[in-house]
Amino acid sequence: LGTNHYQIEMLADLDRVPEYGALVMVMFPKPAQGSGFPARVIAILP
Repeated sequence: LGTNHYQIEMLADLDRVPEYGALVMVMFPKPAQGSGFPARVIAILP
């Protein structure tokens, strides 16, 4: 987190998202002194 990069793990149903053309949005709370937190990830399909 010190480099302002985040890693997202354990996503489900990625086989239903096309390799190209989908818009993926990640929403998460701003972490305060934490090393992990839940995120909501959605894909908007073309």
